[in-house]
Amino acid sequence: SDMLNDIRTFVGDFALEQIFKDGIGEVDPPTRLYLLWRWAYGYEEVLFDEARKLAQAEGVEVDDLLSTGFFKKKSEKMVLLGPLDRTLKSFEKEIEGEMPLINHILKALQLWNKGEELLLQEHLRKNKLLDNDLFWKVAQTLHDVTLDSNSDENRLLGQFLPSKETLRKIGRLF
Repeated sequence: SDMLNDIRTFVGDFALEQIFKDGIGEVDPPTRLYLLWRWAYGYEEVLFDEARKLAQAEGVEVDDLLSTGFFKKKSEKMVLLGPLDRTLKSFEKEIEGEMPLINHILKALQLWNKGEELLLQEHLRKNKLLDNDLFWKVAQTLHDVTLDSNSDENRLLGQFLPSKETLRKIGRLF
């Protein structure tokens, strides 16, 4: 079983290297899992065991992700929840002692969708995301790999990403 898990991890690393065109850098395991899921499955429900194996290969436990609102279990299947499927509080929950980068991105998208410009600016400034190249790179990569270009998530990313420089300028005024 250790060998199979090592193989899954290797395959996940290879897939992420293909997704990130100029290297992956340091991305936390839940964010890696989110990107791989969107790339491989899009918005499809996945059998629990398959989701468990993918999470395990990325170094996280599916039960931890369920308890923080990252996933939702539907019978024998798992659904990865996007920015509009979760509560704002769920983005604040740490997974294995840290707040995943993907939670920052999804929270920003939800605030953007609600037109909460002040809360969005506060979130980006407080978490030092305005000038965080990895934040913007992961958000862009998520937009690029999303299979369903008509999804709410992809639509929000398509609106949010072009505002990067404007958000940075406004953020520097505060």
